[in-house]
Amino acid sequence: MMSRSMHLTIPYKVNCGIRFDKLSLAVSLALLTSFFVISAKTSALNVEEFPTPTANTSIAYSVNTSSQGVMRFLKPAQKQVVKLNPDGTMVEYPMNIVGDNISAVQAGLPSIGPDGNIWFLSLEDGAHSYLNRINPDGSVNTFNLKTLDNQEATPYLSHTIELGPDGKLWIAMVRNFDEYYIAKYNTSGAVLDEIDIPAGQPAYNMKAGLSGYMWYARGDKIGKISSGGIVTEYDMPANNQPFAIELAQDGNIWFTAVDSSQTPKLAVGKITPEGTITMYPTEEPGNQPAWTLDLGPDGKLWFSLIGTGKVAVVSMDGSIFYHNFSPLVLITINKGPDNNMWALSYSAQSGVKVVKIFLGL
Repeated sequence: MMSRSMHLTIPYKVNCGIRFDKLSLAVSLALLTSFFVISAKTSALNVEEFPTPTANTSIAYSVNTSSQGVMRFLKPAQKQVVKLNPDGTMVEYPMNIVGDNISAVQAGLPSIGPDGNIWFLSLEDGAHSYLNRINPDGSVNTFNLKTLDNQEATPYLSHTIELGPDGKLWIAMVRNFDEYYIAKYNTSGAVLDEIDIPAGQPAYNMKAGLSGYMWYARGDKIGKISSGGIVTEYDMPANNQPFAIELAQDGNIWFTAVDSSQTPKLAVGKITPEGTITMYPTEEPGNQPAWTLDLGPDGKLWFSLIGTGKVAVVSMDGSIFYHNFSPLVLITINKGPDNNMWALSYSAQSGVKVVKIFLGL
């Protein structure tokens, strides 16, 4: 089925410091036809919007690209894996994971595995957790998650899976409700190692950094784990909580955060391999952290300012460009194999839509 698309041109703003002038932009819903352009004196992005073949009334999870160059994303409420082509056409596959006849499947943000396939975690009816691999033909293989002592393992959150620097799948786990650790699995679903992290909060997101370190965000800290399993943690600036993290071209780990001092504000920051943290406030109010932070083909970091209708693009010097996507509400944004950025938007009125952001590279 061919998808009906919409083309938009979206203006942006630039913030080279902390203060910036707000650019007001009003878009009448009556203008939402098959093609329209929003023009401004500033530079602009070309955007194309695609509805999913099957209507979706629940959030879908981030676009990932396999080693074969195939983009896919998840629609957990419909128990679907969606193949996304660069022209915006889509093919939907049933998940066919364990517990196919149960009432609910909760799936988290997917990640690329050491085999080049896309992997994700799922929670069945709130009871059992599984590790899942999406094969090139769209089928899904499911593995039971076990601990080293052969007990059922429980991921803390369904998006805490990431490819480690050692070529293993790293998953943030919880035991006995308040003991947190990170486990490593191979592509056969076998657990290989378990690394305890300090008491307090669980790991939210992880990313492989330089020199064999695996970095993670949790609570008010950012931590790293050496190839030998040594855990080191660094305190965030007061009232800041990190969330999505990414290795950037400058060799530092960058992250999104919420600054909860006074009026909650969204922020972005970086931490050097030695643990020095620098923050770049966006001055955008909000307490909903970005789900994803991705390095674009332009060498800049992209993330959605959820709740504001804006996307931030961060240069390595900390300057921030703002793109207003209103009336779209972008949830996740990721780099595609075609040197463009791909996002998923969601609203209660229109459900899930795929958004292609043309970078012209």
